Amino acid sequence: MEQGQFWDIISRSLEVSDGSIECQAAELEDILADLPPVQVASFNARFVSKNLELYSWELWGAAYVLYGGCSDDCFEYLRSWVVGQGQDYFKAVRPGSAYVGQWSSKLRFRER
Repeated sequence: MEQGQFWDIISRSLEVSDGSIECQAAELEDILADLPPVQVASFNARFVSKNLELYSWELWGAAYVLYGGCSDDCFEYLRSWVVGQGQDYFKAVRPGSAYVGQWSSKLRFRER
């Protein structure tokens, strides 16, 4: 799956979610259900790759400071949430892209 198609699918799922993670996940399932299995697998591979791009001590440290702690599970959820916010958000939070202090307004994700 091309990167543009990946981000388009994320954007489409985000548009109808009205900020609800559950609604976005349901929409994402609906979008992916219409794709051939090879495309679904490719989407998953791209998602995992983007999630891993965010894996850095710099970002984990920022999350730790902002949240008063950040377990490994919490950090994985945060990275997945960031990818789910779309390409612009991902680029803004990606390690090395901005000063940690600028991330604080971007890292406020809704806790369950």
